[in-house]
Amino acid sequence: MRVTNLKNCYCHTCKKAFHYLGIARHRRGHLDRKENCEITYTNGDTYCHKFRKYKGVKNEKYILSKNII
Repeated sequence: MRVTNLKNCYCHTCKKAFHYLGIARHRRGHLDRKENCEITYTNGDTYCHKFRKYKGVKNEKYILSKNII
């Protein structure tokens, strides 16, 4: 197995480069802080991940068990 230290992914929100295995957790960190983030991935595609706040959801377990969503 070949180990790589290359940081090919880039977060435009905080202007930092990341390894492709760590970029998913970094993106989740932005969304946990209720921030939108724009990321360029290894293949060159750039995506803007937007924070979405679901309104009116009081009991998530009930909604998921009834397949409402």
